[in-house]
Amino acid sequence: LAVTHGADLLGIDPEVAHQVLAHGVGAILRKNQILGIAAVRVGVTFHRHRSAREQREPLLYFFHQGCTARVDDALALGVEYVVCSTIPHSKKHLVLEECDQAANDFNRWGKILAQSKLRLGYHTHGIEFDTASEGTLFDGIVQRTDPAFVNFEMDIFWMVFARQNPAKWLQRYPGRFPLMHVKDIRKDTPLGGSPGDVLEEASVILGQGLVDIPATLQAAQSNGVHHYYIEDEAV
Repeated sequence: LAVTHGADLLGIDPEVAHQVLAHGVGAILRKNQILGIAAVRVGVTFHRHRSAREQREPLLYFFHQGCTARVDDALALGVEYVVCSTIPHSKKHLVLEECDQAANDFNRWGKILAQSKLRLGYHTHGIEFDTASEGTLFDGIVQRTDPAFVNFEMDIFWMVFARQNPAKWLQRYPGRFPLMHVKDIRKDTPLGGSPGDVLEEASVILGQGLVDIPATLQAAQSNGVHHYYIEDEAV
């Protein structure tokens, strides 16, 4: 946690639903409080297992699998962000037409969410970086979306998996990444393929893998990242 000193907010990601069912939402939130963790990545399942008292306590982040997040779910959770976890794609990596459609959808959804004082984000998974006229497909998504309504959550594990430098992307698009998933990837992990091919064992303790954690967090603090979420793929 020391490497995130100065972060606006630190959060944790409860990756597996059985943790909620086995220990209860209250136990997870109390543990976070002890650790000084102020936010949690949640979904609809999480909300359903919160007690009436817990449902009155605010959360800052709402994660809904896929691109079908509902405004009423987000409002019920009392969150700030709705984050889309993937863009529908027919191959292992995205293609131009899929990215163009996604950019149009993101702009439209972001405006709808803004009417309810919610913010839209897209979570990178390393499938967005094939070459395109703007540089990469992800450059096209960023440049075609309105920063007033659409921003991004950088997952530094998947950025490096895609052979990208997280710090350079933060510097290229300052302010467009208000959210970050903080985790590290094992040094011998084959890079550049499909996220579905990555083994759970590819997650390692921060600083032991391929991600330059100090440089990334320094760039994050200088370029508009506000919320940092600790995530472990191997849970």
